[in-house]
Amino acid sequence: MNIFQLLMLAASAFFAYKVYEHVQTLKDEPKSGDGSEDLKKKTPLTSIETMVSDANKAYERADYNRAIMMLNTAHSHDENNTEILNKLAFVQTKDNKIDMAIDNYVKSLEIDFNNDIVHNAIAQLYVKKGDNDKAIWHYEEALKIDSEYADTYYNYATLLEKMGEVSTASEYYVKAYELDSDLTNAKDALERLNGDKSGTKD
Repeated sequence: MNIFQLLMLAASAFFAYKVYEHVQTLKDEPKSGDGSEDLKKKTPLTSIETMVSDANKAYERADYNRAIMMLNTAHSHDENNTEILNKLAFVQTKDNKIDMAIDNYVKSLEIDFNNDIVHNAIAQLYVKKGDNDKAIWHYEEALKIDSEYADTYYNYATLLEKMGEVSTASEYYVKAYELDSDLTNAKDALERLNGDKSGTKD
């Protein structure tokens, strides 16, 4: 083992000890009436930010287990932080933990219902589960919150097309493309549907 490896080993051991030391302080519950209330310590914001940063780096290298673990820990220290919940649900979706992701998006909406992006995300998960009614409900809520977001129209349209609601799907593809001309998938879908209609007329 060279000097660099020894230094890294020592640094890892020190970090592990500091984490252990921190966890121990969190476990120590103050006794009522003994004046120890002032000793209660919350996890510093910088520590939570470090956990989220660690999770981001883990996600970038596709280490989803690590990312989920760090975000779960961050969430346990800041339960009303919707950004952490949404990141956690996003990574869980990538890791195919659909039910867990839905649960966390639901928690996020309980804190901030007026987030159309979260409604959009959870709707797509319900589509994966085959629960179209819930997906439609969330797409409708997303459009109530922001009726100018092209992706919601596009995602909703793809579901409606699968359900055979071709006319409404076409309208939503048109709306999506009008709002965002870079959304070429919407244009392609329209051309496909128009081609199908032409075929049925012949």
